[in-house]
Amino acid sequence: MKTTLSLSEARQLAVTSQGLKDMDSQANVAELVQQLGYLQIDTISVVARTHEHTLWTRVPGFQAEMLYTAQRDERKLFEYWGHAMSYLPMQDFRYYLPTMQLFQNPSGSWMKSRYEKVGHLLEPVLQRVKEEGPIRSRDFDPPKSESSKTWWDWHPEKIVLEILLSRGELMVLERQGFQKVYDLTERILPDWVDTSYPTDEEVGRYVVERSLQAYGLATEKEMRAFLHEVKNDTVQAGLQSCLDEGKIQPIEVESLPGVGYYAQTESLERNLSSMDLPAVVHILSPFDNLIIQRARIAQLFNFQYSLECYLPAGKRVYGYYVMPILYGTELIGRLDPKADRKKKTFILKAVYFEEDFQPDDYFFTQLARRIQAMMQFNGCVQVELGLIKPERFEAPLIAALNQQDVAAQAIQ
Repeated sequence: MKTTLSLSEARQLAVTSQGLKDMDSQANVAELVQQLGYLQIDTISVVARTHEHTLWTRVPGFQAEMLYTAQRDERKLFEYWGHAMSYLPMQDFRYYLPTMQLFQNPSGSWMKSRYEKVGHLLEPVLQRVKEEGPIRSRDFDPPKSESSKTWWDWHPEKIVLEILLSRGELMVLERQGFQKVYDLTERILPDWVDTSYPTDEEVGRYVVERSLQAYGLATEKEMRAFLHEVKNDTVQAGLQSCLDEGKIQPIEVESLPGVGYYAQTESLERNLSSMDLPAVVHILSPFDNLIIQRARIAQLFNFQYSLECYLPAGKRVYGYYVMPILYGTELIGRLDPKADRKKKTFILKAVYFEEDFQPDDYFFTQLARRIQAMMQFNGCVQVELGLIKPERFEAPLIAALNQQDVAAQAIQ
C-alpha cells in the first residue's frame, strides 16, 4: 500500500511533526526533545545558542533554565552524540550503548591519535572524578604554553573527559555557563533507565521510528543521516522490519515522483487530520531540526540554504549566521542577525526574501512580532535594520515593526 500526498500535504506533515504548526504548543522541553529525537548543541552565540533558539521557536515562554532543569534536576535529558553533540531523551539511553562501545576500541586514525596522546591519563582522571565528584575541565591546570580554545588545542585532561564521556563512563550533570560539569554515569543515570544492550535490529528500528516521528516523512538516506554512528545496513534492516509489520508505509509525493519517502502509518493518519492550520512565522536556527539536512529542504521545500559562517567574508552570499524564515509551510526568506548585548541592540544586518514570495496581509505583522520576541529573548530593547532585499519589502517591514512599538533604526 502506498499513500500519495500533494507537495503541500507533504510539507504540512513535515512541519507539523517538527512541532512548528502553531504558536500555542503545550509541549514542555523534555517532551519536545523526545518528539524531535535530539536537540543539537552548538557553541556559536551571535544570538542565543541553537539549542536554546530551537526550543524557543516551539515552546511558548521558553527560558534557558527550563532546558537545564530538564537535564540537571529532572534527569529527563542527557548529552551525547546524536546528529552531532546533542541533548537526547534519557529514555533512549540504551540505543547509544553501541556507539559508546565503539569508543572503547576506536578504529579511526584520528581517535586513535587521541588515545596515543592521552590514554595514560584515562584512569587517573576517572579516579579523580570518583573521589571528588562532579568536575569541570577548568578544575585541571592547563599547560601554561598551550591554549584550549579548540578540540585539537585542548589540554590533555579536557580531551580525556570527552573520551570518557564518549565511552559512557562519564555523563554531563549540568552546564555552568556553557561549560560542562562531568560526573560518573552511575551517579547520574536514573534507576528507571533501561540499560540492556540493544540488538542491531532494535537500533535500526529505533532510528527509523525516531526519524519518521520527527520528520513526518523521510527517505531512507534521510533516516540514515538522522543520528550519528549508525551503520547503513542496520537502518536498512530496521526499515524493512517496520515495513513488514505495517508500522510504516511508502509515500508518493505528487511533485516529487520516484523520490521514495516513508511515513509512520499511525502518525500519517493523525497529522493529516490536522492540516490547513493558520500560517505562522518562525525564525529558524541554522541547526534547527527541520532544516539540518540541506538536501532534504532543497528537495521538499525548494529552498537552497547553507551556513556561511565558516566561509571567508568575501565569499558569503547572505551573511555570517543567516537564519531561514518559515511562513506556514514555506521557507520564504532569511535574515542575518546579531545580538549586541552590551548595547542591548538586536542588529538585522540583512533580510532577504525569495524573489517569488507573495506575502499576504498578515505576514509582515507576524514577522515583526517574531522579530520583537526574538529581540527580547536575546536581551535587547531596540532593533537596527540593514539591507532589505528585494527593496519592495523594506517599507512594509519597517511599518510593521513600528506598529509593534519596536524601536527600529537604520544602520548607517
